[in-house]
Amino acid sequence: MGTSGTRLAVEAVEGLDLVVAEGGKVPEAYIPDRLADGQVVVGDGSGNVPEDRLPERLSAGSLTASTAQSIQPGETDPQAAVDARTATALDLSLAPGARAFVSRVRMGLSAAFGIASDSTADKMYEWLVMGLLLWTGRYAPRANVDVYERNGSAASYKSPVPVQTGVSARATVIYDDFATPASDVIGTTPTVGTPWAGSHANAANDFDVANGRMRATSSETLRATIVNTVPVGDRAMSGRTYQTGVGVLRLGIARKDDNNWLALFIDRAAGNWRGQIVQRIAGAQATIATMDQLTNFPAGDAFDFGIQVVGSRCTAQVNGAPLGCVLDADATDLVATSTLIGIWVTTNFAVELDYVRVEQLTAATAPPTVSIYNGGLSGSQLSEQQGHIAELYPSSTPLHGFAINHGHNHGSTSPTAFLEAIDSFVADLRAQQPSVGLIVASQNPELLPSANVADHRARNAALPAYARRNGYTYVPGYESYSIRLDGGASAIQASDGVHPYGSLAEPAGSGLQANALADTLATF
Repeated sequence: MGTSGTRLAVEAVEGLDLVVAEGGKVPEAYIPDRLADGQVVVGDGSGNVPEDRLPERLSAGSLTASTAQSIQPGETDPQAAVDARTATALDLSLAPGARAFVSRVRMGLSAAFGIASDSTADKMYEWLVMGLLLWTGRYAPRANVDVYERNGSAASYKSPVPVQTGVSARATVIYDDFATPASDVIGTTPTVGTPWAGSHANAANDFDVANGRMRATSSETLRATIVNTVPVGDRAMSGRTYQTGVGVLRLGIARKDDNNWLALFIDRAAGNWRGQIVQRIAGAQATIATMDQLTNFPAGDAFDFGIQVVGSRCTAQVNGAPLGCVLDADATDLVATSTLIGIWVTTNFAVELDYVRVEQLTAATAPPTVSIYNGGLSGSQLSEQQGHIAELYPSSTPLHGFAINHGHNHGSTSPTAFLEAIDSFVADLRAQQPSVGLIVASQNPELLPSANVADHRARNAALPAYARRNGYTYVPGYESYSIRLDGGASAIQASDGVHPYGSLAEPAGSGLQANALADTLATF
């Protein structure tokens, strides 16, 4: 080992060398959150950092000697501090592909992500936003996530929609898997929690328990609410329901009485469904968040659901499709002071609950925010977003990651011309976002009656090598379909052979691609 210094390789920093002499320190400006307060022990000249001093994100083992860029013990090196703020380890802007975005989020920093897409990922219930949420839910549960959806064809965004709120702790206060049969759920005791009760006398026999599920009985025509007690304050409610009939299941995350509640509605119609967040305050009922009717959902009756309130942020999901809103003062106060949750349905609606869980939440302190700017537009080619780069992805909002999801609307365009179109887009994007990391995703296969099956397949086949050559992250969207026994046919709408079914529910194509994205980001 040389006597002048040691080069320190930190996994999260690409192209930035940190150098420490024996007994020296890393300057504070260079220290990622996960490195312990500057001290780095270099040992006795062997070039190894002892294992017990290695932070989690530091590559284990040998450090190579450097004679060119040493920082002597006690030297503050002000120029290095300036350099660190322009190409900082915490900014990670020089990292290729998705690494910059992933590293920031996993280090507990705020980050921004941009999207250019056609109709297969321009909505929150489609794969790109759902995939990002799958990943942040696993690796950044303390972060807030907000989605900016494009304002139609205008080169602007709607107000941000909260889709995840950071929490630092969860405690289960109710859990019931309905394992014990009963003619009436009222009076039965969950695995965790107090016995179920009815909001009124006519709630009796509205639900029974059989075959491991709580079931709405068909004999009742006047539905009241099944209730249970919870602590006041921030909370989450989740579970799985099977809805084989047409009607609305109401899952009350907060309730005081018939005229004051906040609930997630799962509205099952003939051939479609949607989730809604609905409040009733002092008898005035209003829908405060809703998703599109997912008419492109294959026949099925299983719905995984969740609704969460932290402060004024209310977020929900049905089969992975997110929705959210900011509550007004009255609804926020309702959650902060109510001690009941409730479940009720419409008259003679065939619905069963497999399980339900309610958790008391502790809000994360000063959570970072992951902002997703979705500039996608139905029916567009990549050139449409390219023409609005300055408005949709301005330099005033630095982006750390960016995904390109295009191809379906490029008709018979050759792979060469398609890759040239991506090059042109990236050149203009980098004029606004010079350090942004790029993700290139292959799209779902096209099937008959689409007229461009072969051309679309050829464009997708060209993307993996293209991404490698350019240092972009590649997401194997096409492959998530093609590896299935049916080639992904059951995951794509047969009516046009182009659009995937929405949500995460099997076999929805958007779910296949969302998991491919989450799995790709998890490799960093």
